[in-house]
Amino acid sequence: MKNITLLLICALSFSAFAFADNDKPAKVEDMPMTAQEFLKTYFPKEKVTSVMLDEKDGDYEVKLENGVKIEFNKIGSWMEIEGHVALPKGIVSSNIYDYVSHNYKKTKIFKIERDKNGFEIELNTNVELQFDLNGNFVKEKK
Repeated sequence: MKNITLLLICALSFSAFAFADNDKPAKVEDMPMTAQEFLKTYFPKEKVTSVMLDEKDGDYEVKLENGVKIEFNKIGSWMEIEGHVALPKGIVSSNIYDYVSHNYKKTKIFKIERDKNGFEIELNTNVELQFDLNGNFVKEKK
């Protein structure tokens, strides 16, 4: 009976390691130069509080002192940016910013996600907007 209990404990321990998080701490200097330049351009005054590298796929997650979280892919392109502050103009095309400022006055972009089909934007009013890769409006999700 003791052997079975010991065996179960060992099996559970090994399975916990198998499903362990693949993230490990990293430094800004470890990230691709594209990601480093992005931070200097759009968040020059913000202190980086943490950088985590996902060893499985090579992506980086950066957290800034103002609460903004940025996910970069392994080549340094941003994939998602979110925070509880208005995100800087220029991160996405002027088409998107112009559409938002014209159609959703007094709102701010708090989250931007990019994928192979385009961009998904979340406003501080919890409205979600989808745009194609050229920055053309596709649809609104409420």
